[in-house]
Amino acid sequence: MFDEKKLQEIKEHCSKWEDGVLRKTLDSVPESCEEFRTLSGIPVHRLYLPQQKDYMQDLGFPGEYPYIRGVHATGYR
Repeated sequence: MFDEKKLQEIKEHCSKWEDGVLRKTLDSVPESCEEFRTLSGIPVHRLYLPQQKDYMQDLGFPGEYPYIRGVHATGYR
C-alpha cells in the first residue's frame, strides 16, 4: 500500500520525535493517565502510523465508521 522506503523514513522520524519532542513534553507535563480509551473501551494510541494500521479498515474517513477521525465529514472546523 505504501512505499517501503517512505515507511522506513516515517518510522525513523517517529523514533526521533518520541526521543526528542515527545519526551521533552512529557517530562514537563506528564500525561493524566497511563492508558487512554474511548467511551466504548477502545484503546486510543498517541500516534497512528501507516505501518500500524490498515487506513481504510481501521481509520476510515471523517464521517464514516469507525469514526476514528470524527463523526462529521467536514471535521470540527
